[in-house]
Amino acid sequence: MNNIGIIGTGAIGGYCAVRLKQAGFNVHCLLHSDYDYVKNNGLTLITTENTAVAKMNTYRSTNDMPICDVVLIALKTTSNNLLPELLKPIINEKTLVVLLQNGIGMEEELANFIEPQQIVGSAVYLKVARAYPGIIHHYGLQTIDLAPLIPSVNVQSVVDLFKESNFTVHDHEDLQTIRWKKLVGNIPLNGLAVVLKASTKQLCQEDNSLKIILAITKEVITAAQACGATIPDDYYEYTKKILHQHTEVDLHQPSMKNDFDTGKAMELKFIYETPILLAQEHNYPMKLTTMLYGMLKFLDIKNRAN
Repeated sequence: MNNIGIIGTGAIGGYCAVRLKQAGFNVHCLLHSDYDYVKNNGLTLITTENTAVAKMNTYRSTNDMPICDVVLIALKTTSNNLLPELLKPIINEKTLVVLLQNGIGMEEELANFIEPQQIVGSAVYLKVARAYPGIIHHYGLQTIDLAPLIPSVNVQSVVDLFKESNFTVHDHEDLQTIRWKKLVGNIPLNGLAVVLKASTKQLCQEDNSLKIILAITKEVITAAQACGATIPDDYYEYTKKILHQHTEVDLHQPSMKNDFDTGKAMELKFIYETPILLAQEHNYPMKLTTMLYGMLKFLDIKNRAN
């Protein structure tokens, strides 16, 4: 495997770029606002153990990038409309495209313009933040669940790619299950952080907000099961333990809250709209999630109009 392309070299994409480079892969990063800094200084990864700087192959346009064996998509899903144009110059019939995004339904949209057997989905569990241009802080976790859009497709090369880059990797056949399991955490915490103007720690510490989180968590698990996802019987209790752990961390806030605070569009389509529609198709109305989605739509429109 020679060339790894990264589309969206922010917190998650940048972290992957450094780890891949450290593992010896030839990494090619598409950058926008960070281009000049990263071209001149490389990417800096700050962890609890050390600080590492990795020089990168940097590009402003995918037209200048080589054909890649694997392309990692770490863009916000609000920019997925750009993917047909971005991917065309850097993929061929053998390229695997891995979506490192939150939500559900993105892979099916991608299959409208590239072959389904080339598409791999993921759920990334990684606590990172982009503090400054080209500077990424890692606070914990480096686990990724992978599953192909077409269950019969062999994605061992992608599994090995991440394992060699120090990730804990879980290989799955059911993409919908890993997508829904990540939504169990994303749907309540992302939205409530925006609506209640709170960090994850604050949401989980306060009894009233925690009750709302738990009620939405139950609803998302039920919706996932109605849609055919394989969710363990103890997943609600497992999620409660994770929420308790959030009370012991610093004032971290979800990326959706960061987007809202900086006036950017929030990732509402694939994290809220699509799951709600999927659940409706299986005769399960996500009433609490629908209400939260309505609030977020209102705030998103108002926020970006200012």
